[in-house]
Amino acid sequence: RQLLQHRIGDAAHPIGKLLLTALTQISGSFPDAVSKLGQMLGLRGRVLPTTGEDVHLKAEMQSGQIVTGETAIVQERRPIRRLSLEPSPRPLPEVLRALVTADAIVVGPGSLYTSTLPNLLVEGIASTISGVNAVRIYVANLMTEPGETDGFSLDDHLQVIREHTGYDLFDYIMVNRS
Repeated sequence: RQLLQHRIGDAAHPIGKLLLTALTQISGSFPDAVSKLGQMLGLRGRVLPTTGEDVHLKAEMQSGQIVTGETAIVQERRPIRRLSLEPSPRPLPEVLRALVTADAIVVGPGSLYTSTLPNLLVEGIASTISGVNAVRIYVANLMTEPGETDGFSLDDHLQVIREHTGYDLFDYIMVNRS
């Protein structure tokens, strides 16, 4: 984990994203790249990206300004009004199958706007999670994101998810109190 999150010098992207980019270029497919990286790391489970399509994260800031791209959004360090994906991607069929057959679905931890919500905004993901019989758990991020979620309570996080997806998705919330 430390290696994948490591940034060399002032590099904008962690090693893990650079590896995934390189593996995507080599294999020709982001889902294949994720699978290959999992094999390289000796993962016992499967990691499934919600979509194999090339999408861009777009944020409407509270000021009304539109910012495109995860890095640009994070660098703004300002409150976000609305998040969207362009174009609106379709989910991978195996992701929907995994959600429908799961005993438990765990979402998070991660940055609300640049990690958690983008996956929930892929067509059909939130509605599928909403309709399954699995236990649905939201793992709260340990820290707020400067400018984005400063002062957010857990209720605020859930409200943003509800506003963006149209669903109350979680049965339980896991939070670190230490």
